[in-house]
Amino acid sequence: MINWIHPFIANMELSNLSLFIKIVIVILANFCFSITYVLLMNFGNGMYALDAILRYTESKFGLRYDIGRIGVDAVFLSAGFFFGGIVGIGTVIAFALTGPGTMLLEKMLLKLGRLYKVN
Repeated sequence: MINWIHPFIANMELSNLSLFIKIVIVILANFCFSITYVLLMNFGNGMYALDAILRYTESKFGLRYDIGRIGVDAVFLSAGFFFGGIVGIGTVIAFALTGPGTMLLEKMLLKLGRLYKVN
């Protein structure tokens, strides 16, 4: 049951896609990650542990979430690289977009929530 999606992905021949399409896929995947986090937070269903630490740091010390997220991702990216990991274009895009994308989507959702607020 866990691997039900594998046949669909394996038959897509992702390695044959152009670089531009691969970048678009990474950006869309990052968007999905960000919207998932925003929805989890705003509907009170929890959050990721790292994001909980960053939100606490934001409330306690005033460090903005997006800046903290980029900093933490930079540490993880550097550590992975130094331990022999591969840093590609997708990694750099995800590194740069996760924090700011999450903040942007959160602001958009809050604005939409105020617009359609039921009294």
